[in-house]
Amino acid sequence: MVIQGLFAVVFGAATAWVMRPWQLLKSLFRKRKSMPPSNISDAGAPGGANDTTAER
Repeated sequence: MVIQGLFAVVFGAATAWVMRPWQLLKSLFRKRKSMPPSNISDAGAPGGANDTTAER
């Protein structure tokens, strides 16, 4: 059972070591979602400068 546990730790570490660079490589080629335009003034948004609905 000890040998099986050691094997699991080694195999898990090797898998993590191989998969992390693969995920970084995939993220370079993944299509990014376009962001909606943001408002410069957040005065009308909840939590903005004119928010009177809740006191913090």
